[in-house]
Amino acid sequence: MSAVRIESFEDLASALKRFEELFGSLDGSKEAQEFHELAETLRTFEDRVAANLRAQRLNARGLLPFFPVTCPQPANLA
Repeated sequence: MSAVRIESFEDLASALKRFEELFGSLDGSKEAQEFHELAETLRTFEDRVAANLRAQRLNARGLLPFFPVTCPQPANLA
């Protein structure tokens, strides 16, 4: 697994820049191995972000029924 950790937007920017640099590396090379490891790291980060967004949306929808009736409901959830 890649030693790269993505914990911030700066880390993400660096990882994406390196990903672009490694794109097209020859199969079997050290660079190709790094490319595949970095791709897996980026995929894991993307999955983590998507899970967080899903949880936030579920939490927001779960709270809507508790708002007073006078509070306008969002059009897309009403």
